[in-house]
Amino acid sequence: MRKALVVLVFFLGCAQYPPPVVPPHTPTGDCSDGLGYSDSGNGALVCVNRDGSGKLSANPDSVEVTSGHDITIMLSDKRGELDVHFPHDAKLYNFRHGCSGNPDPTFKATAKKVAQKTKRYKYRVIDRNDESQQDPDVMIDPAP
Repeated sequence: MRKALVVLVFFLGCAQYPPPVVPPHTPTGDCSDGLGYSDSGNGALVCVNRDGSGKLSANPDSVEVTSGHDITIMLSDKRGELDVHFPHDAKLYNFRHGCSGNPDPTFKATAKKVAQKTKRYKYRVIDRNDESQQDPDVMIDPAP
């Protein structure tokens, strides 16, 4: 009985799982290239870029996320703190800010379940270092 259990555990532990799908222009899943993407099955990524003169730009400026998936918003250079404000009527919840206790340039929110495409919700991105701001938008698609 023990041998059968050990063999079963070994077999399950060595099972091959397909690798996660990551968009081709961000193979590391971060914003090192400054390019974000709309949801293609694994959530959306918005990269917030600084231009050096105090202006922010979000890439993409207009993003779509599938209901039930996450949208991640982060500073491309990973320096400083980012603040994000979604309107109260936006269909997003479980808003999370990186690791507690440490300044973190990453925010995440999960899109609520919707039956049809939502309107575009403007949200505000604020760089806490110099208070520069931008207002990109997000739209939530129903799950397939």
